[in-house]
Amino acid sequence: MDKIHIKCTDIKATQPASPSHTRKIRKNIGTLCACALIILWLISLPYWLQKPFIPLARMDFWQTESLLQALTPIARLYQGTQRPVVLSLYEPGCLCNLVSKRHETALQQLANQLKVDFYRVDASQMNLPSTPALLILDAQGKVQFFGPFGFGAFCTQDSTSYAQKQLASIANNYQTDPIYSLSGNGCYCRGEPKAQ
Repeated sequence: MDKIHIKCTDIKATQPASPSHTRKIRKNIGTLCACALIILWLISLPYWLQKPFIPLARMDFWQTESLLQALTPIARLYQGTQRPVVLSLYEPGCLCNLVSKRHETALQQLANQLKVDFYRVDASQMNLPSTPALLILDAQGKVQFFGPFGFGAFCTQDSTSYAQKQLASIANNYQTDPIYSLSGNGCYCRGEPKAQ
């Protein structure tokens, strides 16, 4: 039977890692964790931004009378124009204003082409369920459209196509029924109920 001889010189002891090497490993792990958190946040962002336009706490807005009661004071401010009016209703500091901006711009361009007044209105003191929102009034100051600019987390589903058709009809003096575009999820900031 052959014996195996091992010399102490054949076994090399592993040396402990240097402090600078340990710092590099910790730094890389920290960077990796930060990147993972950012990726998770970006993936979950569309889900956090998905809210119904009419929140559960404001279900009264599903009733036309309650909706018109909230919109009438706003409409009265613009009744004397004798022209159709488009109101872009927003709350300052709402992130969702950014994602609805392209729809607002398109509608403003259409309003300019049709010679219709367009106003951007701070809605923070108004009794609205959510913003950003769109309100279109006919020449008599009656509500002809109310709803969000779009649906989806980043307002990718355009609801302004209804508004654009309604605006074109009103500007050309066609008789139309009001459109209340209320059902759908998207990026909205909550309007708190105001005392009336």
